[in-house]
Amino acid sequence: MKYNICTLNDELKKMLYEYTSFFDFDKSGILVEATKGKDFISFNGEKLKITYSCKSHFVYLLHLFNSTGITGEINCCFDDFLVMVDMARNSVKTVETVKEFMRYLALMGYKGFQIYLEDVFEITDEPYFGHMRGRYTQAEMKEIAEYGRLIGIKCIPAIQTLAHLAGITRWCKFQLSVIEIDDVLFCGEEATYQLIEKMFATMQECFGGEEINLGMDEAYRVGLGKYLNKHGYTNRSEILVKHLKRVVEIAKKYGFTKPMIWNDMFVRLANGGNYLNAKNVKVSDDVIDLIPENLTLTCWKYLKESQAYYDGMFSIQKQFKRPVYYASGAATWYGVTPMNKYSMSQNKEAIKACKRNGITNYMVTIWGDDGGECALYSILPVLWYTSAIAYNVKDYKKGFKALTGIDIDKFTRLDTPNDATPVAPIFPISEQSKYMLYNDPLIGLYDCAMSEGDGEKYKSIASKLHSLSGNEKWGYLFKTQEMLAKTLYYKYELCAKAKKAYNDGNKAELEKIAKNDYKKAIYWLDKYYLALRAQWYKENKSFGFEEQDYRIGGLKQRLLNAQAIIKAYLNGEIQKIEEFEQPTLSVCCDETQTGKAVCARTFREVTSVKMFL
Repeated sequence: MKYNICTLNDELKKMLYEYTSFFDFDKSGILVEATKGKDFISFNGEKLKITYSCKSHFVYLLHLFNSTGITGEINCCFDDFLVMVDMARNSVKTVETVKEFMRYLALMGYKGFQIYLEDVFEITDEPYFGHMRGRYTQAEMKEIAEYGRLIGIKCIPAIQTLAHLAGITRWCKFQLSVIEIDDVLFCGEEATYQLIEKMFATMQECFGGEEINLGMDEAYRVGLGKYLNKHGYTNRSEILVKHLKRVVEIAKKYGFTKPMIWNDMFVRLANGGNYLNAKNVKVSDDVIDLIPENLTLTCWKYLKESQAYYDGMFSIQKQFKRPVYYASGAATWYGVTPMNKYSMSQNKEAIKACKRNGITNYMVTIWGDDGGECALYSILPVLWYTSAIAYNVKDYKKGFKALTGIDIDKFTRLDTPNDATPVAPIFPISEQSKYMLYNDPLIGLYDCAMSEGDGEKYKSIASKLHSLSGNEKWGYLFKTQEMLAKTLYYKYELCAKAKKAYNDGNKAELEKIAKNDYKKAIYWLDKYYLALRAQWYKENKSFGFEEQDYRIGGLKQRLLNAQAIIKAYLNGEIQKIEEFEQPTLSVCCDETQTGKAVCARTFREVTSVKMFL
């Protein structure tokens, strides 16, 4: 459909010019009128009237009408509806990627964007802060924030003011002054607060506004390093609270009067150190009194849970008597392959629980643990589906097709490289595409986590991905997963097959595997590397990909060496293959063997190699 926007004000017109690839604007089209108010769409066949509550919602309502023809009142069950993207785990998105992504957020009905930074931002007079990590310059951050204002998406900086600052620990300057232990800042030290003050000054200069995420999560060993040496043992809760109050004061000094933190710090205080099992807990007034009045608490859970679990979590949260956000997840932190279907189900249950418990602020997090391997746009199905639930849009499939040009059921084929081996009901997540890719071709620690014939399934998986890899806009996403699947077709059972032939004394079969399967695994690994590289540079800055060079390059060399060792054995140069002489033991922990597949999401869990992440 064509739309005539001549009657709209200049602010809306300027915004809509950013969406010419989504909408056809022409004077011969349907006349569009706009007024501020409660979100509402009406259409009489000639004139489209859109009443919008905020600027970005005008775009969302126009997209809903354009894609589904929906009219009437449009209500979101949340007051604030955000998406957070992790930029700090190697994959720092380019400014153009961030701008485009914010446009998609507006089209999907989200109001804001949290940009998670840790140390990947420029601080004046701190040259080592984020050095060689792809940090955003101040000019880049200002450009992002200004673009957000243009299209009506608020940009909220998310930093860390207690832990999760591993990126700066490599530099002596910070180790000697502001790091206490691990990646935790040295509480109580003036040098620490001087650095934090510089952080806030930079964030206010670049992003402005009143809102900021201070982090403050998972500082497990705070007070047990240099603090312990300097002050002796001190109640760690006192250390945390004193530090928090100091940080909140500094934030206020720079205009951040609406700070938020991840809530696990206070849940652990109230629940004997336990965060993930907070049921039937009574929060004492003493703990509540420790929380600054203007602080918002964000409770998080990224895995699907029962409604009873959510009820328990929200019960303790509401006792704190502070504003509440709930943070769910779009699972991108389990490797290069996304988990759309799982995260869609998780968000559906989480929103159901939020509505029942009166939680009115919601944020979908996109973390990049273990190298930021997964493409940002690979989880569009999660974001659209979550929005459809929040707005009670029934025909979500039609809206997604209009948004991307691909059916949502086909887009989620990106998940399929994790579908070869069935998962166990007790823990229905498995990033098997990652741990079987890096499963050592001689040691085979994870051979126990698959069954004979699982590798064959990748032929069909690759074929279905190939049918979408030529898509002009999104083909690069499918190409990466297709090349991964083709690699896994040979790599998945490689070690197990070779070990079986060795133990059976079948040298002819072992020779065949060495000549053909190892060779083809290496060939397709090269193809996968090129696809992953193209995907990375399409979305991210160059920094951070060195991790993939080391990992994939190391895997290739290991495959070559394994092939050489097998050939040496077959040629009589060595009398045995030591790795194949060892039994295959189970690596399962909490998972049962019912579904075989397990959970091992980090590179260092799969290999014995230790690398900086």
